[in-house]
Formats: sequence, structure tokens, C-alpha cells
Amino acid sequence: MMLGAISLSDLQYRPAEPEDAGALADLRVLAMKDSLEALGRFDPVRARERFLLGFEPNCTQQIFQNAVLVGFWVLKPQEPVWLLDHLYVLPGHQGQGIGAQVLVNVFRKPIGQARTCAWVRSKAVAPTTFTFASDL
Repeated sequence: MMLGAISLSDLQYRPAEPEDAGALADLRVLAMKDSLEALGRFDPVRARERFLLGFEPNCTQQIFQNAVLVGFWVLKPQEPVWLLDHLYVLPGHQGQGIGAQVLVNVFRKPIGQARTCAWVRSKAVAPTTFTFASDL
């Protein structure tokens, strides 16, 4: 299956470990930099600290392309849905369909009996909620 320039076989996913926290915090800062600078709100120290304070390795999946860490996502249980809390891709790897492939992977994977996922884009915006048919 292809979406954009990336196929599912081009990406590998690995659960995060506690020792991955620093690298993932740095990746988050790089991924957010351009959009936060455009808003005049880029503070790399704060962005890194905020991530580290809430880091939950058991909810975090790293994204690798050709054995290189290119992003990660965090999926947390928030009854009655699962919350896609973070999804970051390094700037040099954006626009290749990696985020789309992650979403395909997340939404196709059954999580217990849950078939609903919420994605919060901003604290100022209500979550976008997705419910999936059982044939995905």
C-alpha cells in the first residue's frame, strides 16, 4: 500500500524505552520549531521540558526509516477513547507521507476492544474524534 512517497514497508516502529526520552524531546523541538517560530512562541527549553514531564515510554512508538529515527507518536488510553497525544516527524522527512502511514497504522491496529481515537490538535480546540469500522 502506498500513501505519498512512503510505503508501509519503508517504515519500522519500535516501542520507546525510558532512555529514549532525551532524543525524543530533541526531535519534538526540531519538529515544532518552524510552526512555533511563525507564531512567535518558540521556546526550545520549555518545549523539551514539557515533553519530558509527561513522557510515558509505554505509550510511545518511535518511527524509523532506513534505521534512522525520523519521528514518534504517543497514543494514550483516555476512557472511553484513545488519545493520539503526539505525532512528530523531523522536518527533513516531512511531506513524504510518514505521518499518513502512522495514522494508517494507528487506526488499523485494534487496541483491546477500543475502536475510537481522539486527536487533540491544540488545547484551544476540541479533540477530533475518529470511530472506525471493524473491517479496517
